[in-house]
Amino acid sequence: MDWSFSDLVERIIERFKAKQFSARDRQLLRYVLELDKLYSDLELIPTELTMAVRNYYAKPEHWPLKKFHTTYHPENFAFRVHAYREKTFRFINLALKLGVPEKMDNPIKQILLRLKGHPLPKLHRLLVEFSEHETIRKWVKRRNTFVHAIPISEVSSLSSAQVVLFDVLRKDGVFEDEWAVLQESEEINAYCERLAETMGATLGYLSSFRRRLANQLPRIT
Repeated sequence: MDWSFSDLVERIIERFKAKQFSARDRQLLRYVLELDKLYSDLELIPTELTMAVRNYYAKPEHWPLKKFHTTYHPENFAFRVHAYREKTFRFINLALKLGVPEKMDNPIKQILLRLKGHPLPKLHRLLVEFSEHETIRKWVKRRNTFVHAIPISEVSSLSSAQVVLFDVLRKDGVFEDEWAVLQESEEINAYCERLAETMGATLGYLSSFRRRLANQLPRIT
């Protein structure tokens, strides 16, 4: 686990030892642990995808399972990228006491607006970059397409969900080559390698973002 927030955790532990542990500290610690767990999960997914397609389900009779994993792992990745992005902003909101309601849906714009007037311009620029990063936005769009664009009445099973999802993705221009690839078994391995590379690039950006955010933590907590 990449403890980018280890300094913050140590400060919270010190407050706990001094009997100054607050409800805010508890929630900050929860966010830190959740963010580290999400990042750890994200690191595993590209390897799991590649292993499933290349090794576990390599035989022709495994084609349905191979096709399933080619859709399951990207959705898994997309949901975790979305969760990481949202929890990061909720963490910042709490750490800086910005006052955006905890249960507000889609709080990112409001958090950035309040942070703009805060005397931490480097942090504001970093979070704007994070919120607008092309790769992150693409995964978030994929997750939102799955959640918001598929009528529940059309999803009677997992296999039907796949059909509906990729029809929506194809029309919406999300991962444009995916629909065609999933019709041809001989192309799926190369496609999954490209997808794993995309995930790797996303992880590379997230790793850099985590380090830069961690450098700001002594100033915001």
